[in-house]
Amino acid sequence: MRRLANVIVIGLLAMIVLATAGSRASAHANLASSDPASGASLPKAPSEIRLTFTESPDPALSTILLLGSGGTKLSVGPPTLQPPRTLMVSLPARMPDGVYTVSWQVVSRQDGHETAGVFAFGVGPVQGAISPGAAPAASTSGPTPLAVSAKTALYAGSMLLLGAAVVGLGLFGGAPRSLRIVGLAAALVAFAGAVGLLVAEQQTVGVALNDLVQTATGRPYLWLIVATLAAAVCAVLAAARERWRAALWGSGAAAVVAMAIRVSSGHAAAAPDPLLQQAYQWLHLVAAGLWIGGLVLLLVLLRERLGTGRPPLQEARRFSDLAVWSVGVVAVTGLLRAISELGGMSNLLDGLRASYGLTLIAKVAAGLVLIGLGATNRLRNVAILAHDERPLRRFIGAETILALGVLVLTGVLSGLNPPVAAAAAAATGPAPVAGSATGADFATTTRVSLSMTPGFAGPNAFRAEVTSYDTGSPVSADAVTLRFRSVTRPDLPVSQIRLTQPMDHQDMGSQAPGAEGMKGAWVGQGTAVSVMGTWRVTALIRSGASTVEVPMNLVTNSEGSTSTVAFPDAPVTATTSFPDGVSLQSFVDPATAGPNPIHATAFAPDGAELPLSGVVIVVTPEGGEPLRPQIQRFSAGHVAANATLDPGAYVVDIVATARDGRSYESSWALTIAPAPAG
Repeated sequence: MRRLANVIVIGLLAMIVLATAGSRASAHANLASSDPASGASLPKAPSEIRLTFTESPDPALSTILLLGSGGTKLSVGPPTLQPPRTLMVSLPARMPDGVYTVSWQVVSRQDGHETAGVFAFGVGPVQGAISPGAAPAASTSGPTPLAVSAKTALYAGSMLLLGAAVVGLGLFGGAPRSLRIVGLAAALVAFAGAVGLLVAEQQTVGVALNDLVQTATGRPYLWLIVATLAAAVCAVLAAARERWRAALWGSGAAAVVAMAIRVSSGHAAAAPDPLLQQAYQWLHLVAAGLWIGGLVLLLVLLRERLGTGRPPLQEARRFSDLAVWSVGVVAVTGLLRAISELGGMSNLLDGLRASYGLTLIAKVAAGLVLIGLGATNRLRNVAILAHDERPLRRFIGAETILALGVLVLTGVLSGLNPPVAAAAAAATGPAPVAGSATGADFATTTRVSLSMTPGFAGPNAFRAEVTSYDTGSPVSADAVTLRFRSVTRPDLPVSQIRLTQPMDHQDMGSQAPGAEGMKGAWVGQGTAVSVMGTWRVTALIRSGASTVEVPMNLVTNSEGSTSTVAFPDAPVTATTSFPDGVSLQSFVDPATAGPNPIHATAFAPDGAELPLSGVVIVVTPEGGEPLRPQIQRFSAGHVAANATLDPGAYVVDIVATARDGRSYESSWALTIAPAPAG
């Protein structure tokens, strides 16, 4: 026995060395690279877009959109997969010079999770320098209540089925008396969990169930239903027949197969060493099933023999021996999987600070409490079972409840994006803003002045001055990040960029020219604002453990020139004239507090009304949230939007798209007077 233990210990140490020496793992289909790259400036338009992900995407459930600088959607080909992890779409033959936005949404074939993101590139001569900037916070599908509940049911049912077969039949000799009923209930719970997982995935990807199960992503969920249904059929046969043991063994075997299927469509399948990581994960689930499933059976057996004077001494000792080995396998395989998902030993501490890592800490903490309760049972409660069975029964009851909590945390954990996956994603998203703006946090402690050059939609350089609201002196900060949300195009994903301080460079000393003006300044460049219009920007200033948020509103510069004309007894009219001869005319009437229709009309170079395919009007109050009223069309080139406005200063921003795809922007200052008395 000691020789066997030594062999196992050596084998487990070898497994740890293999895991920590391996390459980084990944989970969720994060964007690793793109062609064209984010922020790239191309002399001519590409013929295709190629996106490479950290996991293999399912082309049948993925979409790639291409938008022009005005937000117009361009026609592209269907996504096709170039194995192992690259999606491609063909582009239109003719693409004029300008900045284009790529908006993508994919579903991983490995774990079924959905991710989305956006980046921009330029074609032909564009204004300003292009830099890839920082990666945006790509959105991912997180754990939903249905998915967590379904996973918890699947894990609990499968583990109890395995425990019923191995512990109930193998260790307890067919005890407890209700073993067949326990097996039937466990099988039905596991089957319900498998069905719930398929429904949760269908809700995530938003396609019909029939279409989902025909994809590479959906087929593992279908096989999971088949495996748990087989376990349920075997459990029904075991409950209905006199010779029931073989059927219950079959139910346990089906549960083990279901665990393997689940592992094949989880995070482990996306690792660089998928077979090894799936083996770890499968052993983790099997060992946990023997431990947790056996716990429940021992609790049922204790309750059945309560007051009979025949406590299950032999059964408790046998299970205690099995539990020691099971806990050891759970701990080692769990450590190996955690190291892989967190990115190796060198990234372990950083990874624990993310949502995935915090959830993992909670799971480990609960697991340690479980191990402590189990150790107390083995060292004390089993020894006094012949005299007093209450401590063992109470401790196992507490273990069972805590184990259910661990399974819930496992369901949450499997739906989160591991830190190594997020770190593996390359800088492939949009970057900065345009124009200029100032803002302060809610508590008025910090002010941010933001400027961007040249200020048009597309590549820009920007600078943020972070100062004290009261004194105007520079604020000492550890990090400054800008988060961008398009008000004009709210369907675009939120993106962010981290700024840097010029004085961080070692070649710039305190005596460098302009150094004094650099204090409190944070700079960056990129292509975050890839469509014209109004953007809601939030500056996140982190100092130590605290973060201050400063909201601001930015409007991209227009390529036209705007003039305003006021006539007696008529509203102020703004006219923006563009280099190609098109003009955009707009006015607000009555421009007093209350309901105010905002009219906009486009004119062709010959003075005729220019037909428009789309118009967005955004009205931004000074220091407030932008308003995006609904558009009403009066004619092909004339629209209006109704907005209820309070007295004060506003900026009106209009983005109009002609039927040929060209976009025009007009922005101008508006003052709303108090409502007339009476």
